[in-house]
Amino acid sequence: MSPLSLFVCLSLFLILPPPPIAFAQWEDLRYLPQTQLTIEARLSVDKVYLISSCHLDLGFADTLVNIVNRYFDEFFPQAIQLGQELLHMDREEKLVFTTHSYLVWLYLNCPLESGLHCPDDTAISDFKNAVTDGIIVWHSFPFNAEPEVYDSSLMDFGFLLTANVSEQLGFRPVAMSQRDVPGLSRSVIPIMKKEGVQAITVGVNTACMPPAVPSAFVWKDEESDSEVIGMWHPHGYGIESGLGISLSDIVYVPGMYTALAFAIRSDNTGPPAFAEVVKNYDDIREIFPNAEIVASSYNEFVEELVSHKDLLPIVTKEIGDTWIHGAGSDPWKSTQFRLMMHLRSECLADGTCSLHDPRIYAFSAYLLKYGEHTWGKDIKKYLKDNSSWDNLKFHYLQYTMPNYIDVVESWTEQREWALKYALDALGDHELHHRIDSAIKDLYFDGTLNMNGFQEIPCDAPVDGSISLAFDNSTLGLASLVDKRGTEHREYSTGPDSPLGQIRYTTYTAEDYKNFLDNYLIDRSLDYAYEDLGKPGLDEAETTHIIDTVSLNSCWKKEESSHKKKSSKIKDDDDDHGDGIIYRLRGTFSLPQSVTEYGASQEVAMDIKLPNASNMPSSTEPLPIKIFVYVINKTSTRIPESLSILFKPNPQLVSPKTLSISKLGQYVNALDVIKNGSKHVHGSDHGVKYGNPVPLSLKSWDAPILSVGGDNYFPVPMEDPDVNEGFSFNLFNNLWGTNYIMWYPYRKGEESSMYHFTMMLPPYAN
Repeated sequence: MSPLSLFVCLSLFLILPPPPIAFAQWEDLRYLPQTQLTIEARLSVDKVYLISSCHLDLGFADTLVNIVNRYFDEFFPQAIQLGQELLHMDREEKLVFTTHSYLVWLYLNCPLESGLHCPDDTAISDFKNAVTDGIIVWHSFPFNAEPEVYDSSLMDFGFLLTANVSEQLGFRPVAMSQRDVPGLSRSVIPIMKKEGVQAITVGVNTACMPPAVPSAFVWKDEESDSEVIGMWHPHGYGIESGLGISLSDIVYVPGMYTALAFAIRSDNTGPPAFAEVVKNYDDIREIFPNAEIVASSYNEFVEELVSHKDLLPIVTKEIGDTWIHGAGSDPWKSTQFRLMMHLRSECLADGTCSLHDPRIYAFSAYLLKYGEHTWGKDIKKYLKDNSSWDNLKFHYLQYTMPNYIDVVESWTEQREWALKYALDALGDHELHHRIDSAIKDLYFDGTLNMNGFQEIPCDAPVDGSISLAFDNSTLGLASLVDKRGTEHREYSTGPDSPLGQIRYTTYTAEDYKNFLDNYLIDRSLDYAYEDLGKPGLDEAETTHIIDTVSLNSCWKKEESSHKKKSSKIKDDDDDHGDGIIYRLRGTFSLPQSVTEYGASQEVAMDIKLPNASNMPSSTEPLPIKIFVYVINKTSTRIPESLSILFKPNPQLVSPKTLSISKLGQYVNALDVIKNGSKHVHGSDHGVKYGNPVPLSLKSWDAPILSVGGDNYFPVPMEDPDVNEGFSFNLFNNLWGTNYIMWYPYRKGEESSMYHFTMMLPPYAN
C-alpha cells in the first residue's frame, strides 16, 4: 500500500461513524442519524453528483422585489460568468447552479410595473445560452412551498409552470426541492407522478425536528398506488456558505457506486465563488478519494436511484408540515385566497377557463405565491422590539413607528403578490368579475344584519327531523340529533361533545419553553429561539388562559329561497330552498381577553338548517351551514389563537377513521410518521369520518386544523387523541417571524366571517 493510500484509509477510519442502524430501528430514535458510510463504501464510490444552489426566501431578508432583483442583477450573471469560465478551464471543477422556476418564469415574463429590474434582450440571450450549456438548471416546483394550503389543481399547476419553462428552454427537471420547511403531505405523490416528477428532496431547517425518515427512500402512496423517491437532509439545507461539505451532506445508498453531495448555500446568497467551488470538490475528494465528481442537476442521481429503488426502504406514512400553522396568521388573506383558488378550479373544470389563456395562466402563477413559505420580513432584523407587549403601548406603536410600519408593509407586499397581482392578471376575464363580486360577499365590516330575526329563548330546544340545543356557556351546539332514520343519531350529547365551540387561548413564555424544548434539535442556535419563539415574552405579564363565549341572546329567521344568490362559490349543498337560521350572539367570559389580549368584543354564530318542506330524506345527506362572525378583534403581540372546536359523539362516529383532506386526497389522522406533523394540518377541504357514520365538515375559509383539540404548536410529537375531536384555526400568531405577528394589522379588518358546512350522512337504504 502506498503512503498516500495508507493516509487516506487512516483518515477515513478516524472519522468513521458508528455502524449503520437498520431502518426498522429508526422509529425508536428521536430523530434519524446522519449518513452512515464505511471505509469500503467510500472507496467503492466511483461517481459523486454535486448539487450547487442557494435557498430562496421571497421576502424574508428584504422585500420580495429586492430579493428577486438580486437574482436578476447579481446571481444569474455571476453564475453565468463563473460557469462559462470553468467550462473553458482545464480543471475538473465545474458549476451547475440550481435555481427556481418561479424566478426563471419572472425573468422571461417580467412584469414591467412590478418594481423588478427586467432583463434586456442581451441578458435573456445569455441566460438561455447558460441553460443550453448546462450552467443554470432548476428543480420541479417553482419555489420552497407549503403545499398543504393548495388544492390539487393549483399544486398541479406549480409543476406545470416548471414544465412550461422547461419546454421553452430545453431542460426538464425530475425532482422537486424544498428547503427550510421540514416536510409536506403524502398527497403530493400522485400529482408528482402525473406531471412526471420522480423525486422530492427536503433540507430541514437546521434547528427543527426532522421527520423520522431515511436519507433516501421510496415514498409510496398506497391509495393511488404511486410512488416517488424521497431524500431528506435532516440538519439544514445541505451545507451553508463557508462550512464545507461533510458526511451529513451526502446521500448514499449501500449497494450503489454513486452518491450525491449537497452544496446548498444559505438564504439568497447566490451561486458559490470560484474558491468555494474548488473547496466543495476538495471536500468531496476527501470523503470519496476514488470518485469522479460531476456538477449536475438532480436528474442524474435520481435516475440512478430509480434504477436501484429495490435497495431503498419503503415509507408509506404521511409526513406533513410542522410549520403549517403559520398559514393561520392572516385570516383575510387566507379567506380571499381560498375563494380565488376554489373559483379557479371550478372555472377550469367547467371549461369557462383555460390555461391556454394567458390571463388565466398568469393569474394562476401569481396565486401560487400564497403557498411560498415566506409571508413577511425577518422580525428579529426589522422589528427589533422584544419589550413592547402591553396592548396600550403596542397600539400606539403599531401605526406610528417606522419599524412596525416596515414589517406591516412587507405583509402587505406578500398579499399583493398572491392576490392583487393575480386579480390584475385576469384583466377583463369573467373570472375577475366573479371573484370581485364574491369578495364583496365575504367581507364583513362587523355589523350584523338583524332584519327578519326574532329573539327566542336560548334554553328552548329546537325539535323536528333535526333537533338542536344551544350551549349557554360556550356558544355552539350542546345537542344535535338526526331523527330522520329509524334509529336516531346523536352527534352531540351535551357539554362533553360540543359542536362549534369557540375557544380563545393565550400563551406564555412557559408554553414556548415547552414547545422549543421538544421541537428544537440544536439549542445552540440563537436564531431558532428568535424565529420560533417570542423573545422577551418572559418579561411580559401574561397568563395562559382558555376562554369561551358566554351566550347572551338567541335569534331565529325563516329564510326565503328567493333571496339573491351569493356569488361566492358554487356550493352543491346550497340548493335546498328555504331554510331556518338560528343566530347565537355572545361575548368572551373573561373581560381581560379583550382588553389585555386579542379577543374580539363579540362573537356570533349562524346555524342554518333546511326547513321542514325542504328537509332531505333519510337517504340523502343533510347540510348544516355554520357561519362564525368575529366582531371587532383587538390586535395584540401576545401569542394567541382562536379556534372552533368539533367533538362529535365518539359513541356514534368512529374517531380512529378521522381523515383530513389534503390536495384532493384524504389522509388518516393516525397515519403520520414519527416527528411528522401529528396533529396540525393544512387542508384544502376539511375532514371526514369513515363508516359506519361518515360525518364530514368542510372549512371554506380557514386553512388550518388541529386533531385532538386546539393545540397549534407542532408538539407533542405523539399521536393525537382522536376522541377529543378536531378544531379549525380562525387565527394564530404563534410563529416568531416570517408570518403575521398581530392581527388585524390593517384598519378595516377588525372583523371576520368564517363559513363551514357540516354534512350529516344519509341513513342506509
